[in-house]
Amino acid sequence: MVSLSQLPGRAATPAPPGLSSFPKKGEVYLSPALAELIHKLPAGQLADRFPKPAAYGTIGTAGLASPDELVAVVGRAPSDPRCPRRPAAATGTTRGRPSGPTLQGSPRPSQAEHIHRQRLP
Repeated sequence: MVSLSQLPGRAATPAPPGLSSFPKKGEVYLSPALAELIHKLPAGQLADRFPKPAAYGTIGTAGLASPDELVAVVGRAPSDPRCPRRPAAATGTTRGRPSGPTLQGSPRPSQAEHIHRQRLP
């Protein structure tokens, strides 16, 4: 799961690859493979781990390393405790492998955004 938040008093951050806009607080974008699993599995096994928006957005192919990648992008408030207190670099690993282009393919984050990756249990 990738949590993003727009920092107050900063210029708007462009949309990450695969998204139509920078996610606002409470918006959730899912990869097609993750969306399929959320609809198949009981809510307690997967869907309950994410905020409950009126509708989920879809992460496009430009934001995925592969068609079967399981990714969620969640828009959060800068004050949300799940977001770091300072901007993070758009590099790193996920489960021992380089993270996908959802973050690596985007420009280095400015001080206009917080980025936080959370490993799901």
